[in-house]
This record gives sequence, C-alpha cells and structure tokens, in this order.
Amino acid sequence: MQLTLQLEQNPDILAQLGAAKTHQFLVGFAAETQDLLHYATQKLHKKHADMIVANQVGQATTGFNAETNAVTLLRPDQEPQPLELATKTAIAAQILMMIEQELEARGD
Repeated sequence: MQLTLQLEQNPDILAQLGAAKTHQFLVGFAAETQDLLHYATQKLHKKHADMIVANQVGQATTGFNAETNAVTLLRPDQEPQPLELATKTAIAAQILMMIEQELEARGD
C-alpha cells in the first residue's frame, strides 16, 4: 500500500498584514535552525514588520522544548538586540516592554 500526502500552502498572514498596515506596529517571529540573523533580517524587510523576534531552535536550553529561551529582537535601521537566557515569561515581558517603548517613541 502506497500513501500520498498532499500538502497545501497556507497564506502568509504576516506578509498580508505588513502589506496592509497603515499605522499598526507589526511584530513577527522567526524560528530558525541556522543563519538566524540572516533569515530573520530578510523576514523583517520582506514582511514589512516593525520587529522580528528571532529564535534559534534546536538548542538544549532554548526553543520549543525548553523552559527557558534567548531571542534577538530585530527592528529596521537598528542593531540587533539580544535578550539573554531567561524564563519564557521573562522574555515575553521584555518583548512587551520593547514594544511599549517603540510605541511611545512613535507617539502611539
């Protein structure tokens, strides 16, 4: 017996939101196994995002199967900002704080 798996491409929601945004602050996520900053930077620009949270997956202490994480925040025309290893709750709080600072700087 031979099985065939038919795959269907999902819509690129981040790209659609980036193309349609007017004043919104758009944050996306990039989970990569290699060339993290390269691929995440491409995503930042291609998707017209205001911030990409870049996550190196496949590490023992970070990513999907760990209690902790370390990410890098990418924003247009700014240096990458690494967030050091911490609990996922602490990482989320830091991301929200950075978004709040960006919105305040824009006057939103």
